Amino acid sequence: MVNQGRLYNDTKLIIYKAPTRKRQEFKAEPKPIQVTQSTPALAPTNPTSSLSLRGASKMAYALGAIKTAKSEKSHLRHIGLKWDRVQYLFQTSLKSKYTEERQDAAKQLGVLNCADEDVFQALKTAIIEDSDERVQYEAAKALIRLGCLEDELIQIMVDYLIVGNDEVRLDMLKTLCSTKDIAFINKQMPSFDELVQVLAHLCNKRDVDDQVSFHAAIAFGKICMKNSSAVDKMLHYLNNGDDTYKKAEALRILVKQFNESSWNLVEVVLKQFTSSPVWEHRKEAAQLLQHLGRKNACNTLEGEDIVYTTLERRLWDDSVEVVRLEAAHTLGVLDLYSRAAESVVKRLSHLDPTIRAHAVTSLGTLGIRQTKVLRVLTEMLELDPSDNVRREVIRAFGALQVTDKKIIRLLKEKERGDSILATEARLVLKTLESLST
Repeated sequence: MVNQGRLYNDTKLIIYKAPTRKRQEFKAEPKPIQVTQSTPALAPTNPTSSLSLRGASKMAYALGAIKTAKSEKSHLRHIGLKWDRVQYLFQTSLKSKYTEERQDAAKQLGVLNCADEDVFQALKTAIIEDSDERVQYEAAKALIRLGCLEDELIQIMVDYLIVGNDEVRLDMLKTLCSTKDIAFINKQMPSFDELVQVLAHLCNKRDVDDQVSFHAAIAFGKICMKNSSAVDKMLHYLNNGDDTYKKAEALRILVKQFNESSWNLVEVVLKQFTSSPVWEHRKEAAQLLQHLGRKNACNTLEGEDIVYTTLERRLWDDSVEVVRLEAAHTLGVLDLYSRAAESVVKRLSHLDPTIRAHAVTSLGTLGIRQTKVLRVLTEMLELDPSDNVRREVIRAFGALQVTDKKIIRLLKEKERGDSILATEARLVLKTLESLST
């Protein structure tokens, strides 16, 4: 035994206690940027650089026309660790004597997603006053990412898309696609028409592996503007591309933004629903079918049969419960629920135990809780010769959240023992008890 003395009284067995400190709210007093016609043009340091614009006079016009932002978005609270970091970036790092530190500060201000008035002013000051072209580039990107979609900034983006190399173009297009509230961009701005022309030109490249043309097509969807070149590019990628995530994004824009509803597109949606390795994409494909509606997804009897067969199989043939439930919901949206329920109930008496097990799983997914169906399931749990079928019946009781006393008593009987059925009954009973409490 060790004599601990007054260790407990002195420490209360607390190993470490962090010191508490009160944070004072930072109250910023924004200072508007004074811009005059005599503001010198920022000539590029390297005439052959990929970041060079079409001329110093146009850059000077764009920068000279930038006004103080009047953000209507919710500002970041001037308190907390995130604001401390943001404040340090635009007050210290953005004014550093080291060029790389200023570049990183401008980039991080955009990534931190702080649409604050002080951040806007600091970035605009960097565009106008900083002598490094890369700092100007990162500051312009950050402002656009934060949703500062003024005419002059869009013009700067257009210039980079025209004269920049593929790396710069791709960087700018990704920035545009990730911009806050890009769908609400003012389409009456003079620079918007030029942006549309440049994006349409970039979409014309037919190379399926070209990243610039693909993201240019995606940008049309982000700004909610349908363009034939963008539609052709995304359809071409759906037929020839191999990236699962890009296919899902292209399909989402074609259906939801461009309102495409051809049967070929429905087949692509069904293919994603059945074969995508990403369960989120399978779930999204079911939601796209809901968006298309019965009029487009089931416009013919043959098409209706194909859609029904695909959805009905996914009631049991998917490892993710969320996807199975989304398939059941889609059947309801497309007015195919009754057909599925009738077919599933009939298969409960099939001679093949595998088909009976699939039917029981589908019942739980569809949420059928009719008294007649519950009676059949109870008989199957007691009399069916297949352990696999009886196990699926127990799981179906849990999925249906059955609280009938007779069924609960039957599950408690099955709980006794060490078999697979006992384990499943124990888990289901625990779930049902938690629901009742």
